Amino acid sequence: MVATLLLAAILALAESPIARYALAILLPYTSVSLALQRSVGRTYVLYEVSEGEVTVVEGEAVEVTLRLSSWLLSVSKVSSLSIQGDGGLSVSSFTELREGLSAVAVRATVKALVGTHIVRGVTVGLRLLPAPILASVSIPTVTTIRVVPKVSSRIALARGGAPYDIGLRSVGTSGVGTSFYGTREYRLGDELRYVDWKASSRLRRLVVKLFEREVYRCVALVVALNYGFFRGSRPPLPRLFEGVVSLATDLLRYGAEVLVAVVSPGKVAGLTYVKLRRAEDLANLAEALSRVEWPLEVAEESLTYRTALWLSLKLATELLPGRCTVIYLGEPESDVDLVASRLVANSLRSLGYRPIFALTSAEVVKLLYGEAEEGDLVVIARKFSRVYREVEPSELFTIVEDLGSLARFLHL
Repeated sequence: MVATLLLAAILALAESPIARYALAILLPYTSVSLALQRSVGRTYVLYEVSEGEVTVVEGEAVEVTLRLSSWLLSVSKVSSLSIQGDGGLSVSSFTELREGLSAVAVRATVKALVGTHIVRGVTVGLRLLPAPILASVSIPTVTTIRVVPKVSSRIALARGGAPYDIGLRSVGTSGVGTSFYGTREYRLGDELRYVDWKASSRLRRLVVKLFEREVYRCVALVVALNYGFFRGSRPPLPRLFEGVVSLATDLLRYGAEVLVAVVSPGKVAGLTYVKLRRAEDLANLAEALSRVEWPLEVAEESLTYRTALWLSLKLATELLPGRCTVIYLGEPESDVDLVASRLVANSLRSLGYRPIFALTSAEVVKLLYGEAEEGDLVVIARKFSRVYREVEPSELFTIVEDLGSLARFLHL
């Protein structure tokens, strides 16, 4: 329609008789279309949604049925359908079924990512027959779609156990520790300050010093979600949750008790947490992750990381037994967050906990899974220059390439 109007306008400039004839035909249709759209906006449309709440497992199709009744449907056909919701929802296909002269049932297959989605409305596009006139009707709904991540294979893996237990004990590791443990051959990535130069000269190969430190049986993982995990054409939140489930599985395999706490963004930050003591508890973790609500509006910044820091102190004093490792997974968004991290670290150490700040971002997660979008590399470079450059890898801060590397950092 737009292309035809443009062609007619171009021909009119050339003062063509064909152009005058085309405009004479098209202008009435245009005015009728505008009048019809205004009329549709005031037309009372009866509707019914088949499900008030839908719960599915990740990968399963979400079927939503919408029934419409209006005089307009007797002379039109459904041409499009879109959902008014968050960035984790999209309509992959829909089918129109006639239930009478002025009633239709629209069955839509909705693609939803892990988490809880609230559908605020549905916009139905109508094409009037036989004239090529388009109109749209916006219909409010109250449907909630909740997608639970798959964990069945992880439960089976966790039941298999591990060749050894990481209960409270001393282990040899390069880096800062309480006392000298021994030496081992240098490996790529070891810091040069831990090289034992006297022993290396005597043995004619590089060796590094090992120190004793304790590995705690209890591990708390605090995940701070900023808006970046909900943004983009392929939001990285499901990938992050996949890594969280994988890490929790590894910790359970090696005999650790695990507490996973997720802090989501919003005007009032939401906190979801679950305790894991055995393999079957991974199902509870999947349930908790599915209840993380997707925001309808994605802002540029949030205070999620700072909120997670202060909430973790309450979790540590009320929910964790003594001598736990507390891991913060997320992205400090400012220098204030870094200062707060060090303050919280001092408080946790005074209580007997071992804090670790695992730095990552939504762009890093997308890059690792091959889902990076245009501009993500620029964002990563800017963030590294602003925040990560100020935080050198240490016993307190570590830059996480993936959650597998985080498990290796914990010496699992």
